[in-house]
Amino acid sequence: MASHYICCLIWILPLLAGISFPNSAEAQFKSIYQIQYSTATDGSSPLNGQIIDCSGGVVVYKMVRSVPRLLLYDPDYPDGWGSIQVKDRYNITDYFEGIEVGDGVELQHVQVEDFRGTTFLQLDQANNPIITVISSDNPLPSALLLDPNQIAAPLPDGSGDYFVADHFAEKYESLLVRVENVMVTQMGLGKAQDNYELTSISNQNRCWAADFYNEDRDTFNPYFDNVQLGQKFCFVEGMLEQYTKISDGFDYYQIMTLCADHLKLPSTADLNDDCRVDMIDFDIFSSYWLTTDCGSSQCCERADCNHDNTLDLTDLACFVNGWLDGVGD
Repeated sequence: MASHYICCLIWILPLLAGISFPNSAEAQFKSIYQIQYSTATDGSSPLNGQIIDCSGGVVVYKMVRSVPRLLLYDPDYPDGWGSIQVKDRYNITDYFEGIEVGDGVELQHVQVEDFRGTTFLQLDQANNPIITVISSDNPLPSALLLDPNQIAAPLPDGSGDYFVADHFAEKYESLLVRVENVMVTQMGLGKAQDNYELTSISNQNRCWAADFYNEDRDTFNPYFDNVQLGQKFCFVEGMLEQYTKISDGFDYYQIMTLCADHLKLPSTADLNDDCRVDMIDFDIFSSYWLTTDCGSSQCCERADCNHDNTLDLTDLACFVNGWLDGVGD
């Protein structure tokens, strides 16, 4: 019997020599999807609290002020569960030095943490975290277009508390998202009273947004002056984040704009207010050409960019600039 096993080994060992087995570290790498996907009612990660290795993704945003963070995106999951934030927990080591937007990175020895409702990968010096750049100049994703109802605003319960009806929006957490054709209908909302409500002009569905992460503004004043009650935006986009603190009466999702380009005002050339500049707008402009009482018409007044009550060559130059801009600034 022993000689039989020896013969088998003689045949098998040469075969095994040609096979490459994955090492244990490679086998344990988790994707962003595996970290983010959740069936929990509160949306918490199934890996919450664990120290893991992550196969990572493409850096689409890097913030070095306040608490340093990276926003990573996995192109294999563009419709949900494919983005996550990486944070330097104590801001004592510059882990992000040399990492740029567009880099593909993987991470080792990072801790999954659900904090205030959002799932993060925390870099804790005690765990000896490692971030490795594995590629560069990767294409960046466009924001995922959503109806506001897909990231619905919380519902007030009459006591000053705000809770979402469900956590359907969890799949979009930390993803770049966009809502279009919306108007600011409330301000001064949320935990820091810096959230504003966006209502769809077409169907009246609502969601919340805030500007705290804007890289184009001062650290101590990240908010944009053009966010005012009644202001219309052709689109608002940014990173979707959850904020939950049940003891304070909050559980909601918010679009966090990241730069000035994430807020798009209608163009002065968009005379029919449809967030497009086309021949319809040109026909409207032409119909008021050389009018000397623009104040009597809302369209003419809007086209009268120097506000002299007459539609002339100066206004035509403004209209052409708006035309070239598309939806304008």
